[in-house]
Amino acid sequence: MAPFLNKDRSRVWPFIFSHFFLYFSITAVGAGLHVAAYEVEHHNELGLVGAVASIVLPVTAFLLLTYVVWQLLTREGRLDPFHAFMLVVVLVSAAIPIAMAVAGASLTRCVVAAMLGPWANVVGMELYGRHHAQRLLDAHK
Repeated sequence: MAPFLNKDRSRVWPFIFSHFFLYFSITAVGAGLHVAAYEVEHHNELGLVGAVASIVLPVTAFLLLTYVVWQLLTREGRLDPFHAFMLVVVLVSAAIPIAMAVAGASLTRCVVAAMLGPWANVVGMELYGRHHAQRLLDAHK
């Protein structure tokens, strides 16, 4: 990331401030897990779907924000096919646990399904994304 920031200092402040939103989404995941704990204890007014959504939505927000930070940092100007595909994977992986909760699956199964979104993102980035990032870094040197 440093080569992007060294090349164009105007990228530093958007990069720094965008991390506040990443931290907010991480905190919201913790709050969602707290709501899920209330669901386990049967003290939750939101029900199963609300409890699952309170976990899935912040996780999805975090994943989407990582793409926003990447766009701010690289300023590619367009969304390449790989990142578009990964965004679709993130959105589908967010819809699956909520659909499972609507269908009546247990909270445990829904939370396990919610964990697959970040894992799908990691696998995609490891298989292709890091090569893409390296090409962009080499182009900026």
